[in-house]
Amino acid sequence: LFYFVRTMDSKDIIYDVLSSPLPPRPDAIATFLHSEDFLSGAQTLLHSIKHNLSKKIIYLPELIVFVTSNISSAAREKLCPAFCTRVIEIPYIPMPDSSCSEKSSHVTSRDGSHCGLTKL
Repeated sequence: LFYFVRTMDSKDIIYDVLSSPLPPRPDAIATFLHSEDFLSGAQTLLHSIKHNLSKKIIYLPELIVFVTSNISSAAREKLCPAFCTRVIEIPYIPMPDSSCSEKSSHVTSRDGSHCGLTKL
C-alpha cells in the first residue's frame, strides 16, 4: 500500500505505508468501504470531515479508509490522496447472520429476513 504527499514545490512523493519515514499521527479518523456502491458516500463523508476539522489543530488526524479485496484499484485511487491519507485492505468480514446466503451491501427489509450493514 502506498500514499502520496504533495510537497511545497508541488512535487508528489510516494511513500510505502509500512515503511513510511513520516511519524505516526496522534489521531486518526477511519471509515470502512465494503462495496463500491458506497464509494461516493465515502468520498462525501471524507470531504465533509476534512472541511469541518478545527482550523486550530496543528497536527491534523490521518484519514483512513479500510477496504475489502473486492474494491478495485481504480476505486482506491479515487479515494487516496484526494480524500484520505491511507487506504488499507482488510479481510472480508462475514455477516453475523448465518441464514443469509447472499452477500449484499443493501438492506431490503426491516424484519431481518435479509441482512445488511448499511442504509438502515
